[in-house]
Amino acid sequence: MRINRLKKVIKVFLIILAILLIIVIAIVGCALITYHKQPVLTKEDKEELSVDNIWKTRTEPEMAEVIEDNGEIFTYNQLYKCGEMIISHIKERCLIIILCENKSEIIALYTASIRNHIIPLLLQKEVKETILNNMIEQYKPQYIFGKIKKLNNINNIKLVFQIREYGLFMCSEKKIYDIYRNLALLLTTSGSTGDYKCVRISYKNLISNTEEIISYLKIKESCKTIT
Repeated sequence: MRINRLKKVIKVFLIILAILLIIVIAIVGCALITYHKQPVLTKEDKEELSVDNIWKTRTEPEMAEVIEDNGEIFTYNQLYKCGEMIISHIKERCLIIILCENKSEIIALYTASIRNHIIPLLLQKEVKETILNNMIEQYKPQYIFGKIKKLNNINNIKLVFQIREYGLFMCSEKKIYDIYRNLALLLTTSGSTGDYKCVRISYKNLISNTEEIISYLKIKESCKTIT
């Protein structure tokens, strides 16, 4: 009787152990799938992605993604490389505040952030310093991107990368918190009460909204937009 009971105990123990092992494997598998690893740039990559090489103004409008007010034309390839160069300085999935304006650097970083699962919080470039400081305190971003001249007045941030007149700044204090895996973007409300409130946008929201806009406006590859 004791031997049979011992066998049953061992059998139950092995079943529990197997279940725990399956759970551990599942957790590790999910972590590996969701883990975001930044690309390692070779010396040749860095030379190709240098600021001078990226911002050689192109003249073929049919390949243009952005035509700036001064007539400079930037292709999809240029903006892609620019975005990846900036993102390469961000080592993990995190929140980044972007001070927005209609410039190639901003577009490049925004699209690269979405591609690389970095969460942009978009603010107007004219945002008041007091409001920006409040947003930093409330949302605790790890990085801020905007014109260096404006961000030089913000405390506890350090310039880690510069491209033309724009800079990527890292917040001095390390922020550790969980980020919802489907969160893609934070958009602010009008701020009529004095403080901005953020609306959370998921990757599914972005795709759905984009498809609806394309369908409603009948946008084709040949179309050009003015902002």
